[in-house]
Amino acid sequence: WGLQIRLLRQMDHPNIISFYTSWYNREQKQIVFITELMNSGSLLDFVKPVALRWKIVKRWAKQILDGLVHLH
Repeated sequence: WGLQIRLLRQMDHPNIISFYTSWYNREQKQIVFITELMNSGSLLDFVKPVALRWKIVKRWAKQILDGLVHLH
């Protein structure tokens, strides 16, 4: 996990949430990540109640792909 955490610390892109810190919880045997708060929920939660227009879908797809390009 060390390499992934070091890479996350270096990420700086408007389409990728900010990573602040992490630690290993020995009792529950899990890694805890502290990231930027995204209070609008998941993308799925956001789109469920509305009829989507292609213009919006294209804009979101471009933002997601821009983030993925930065990661690679």
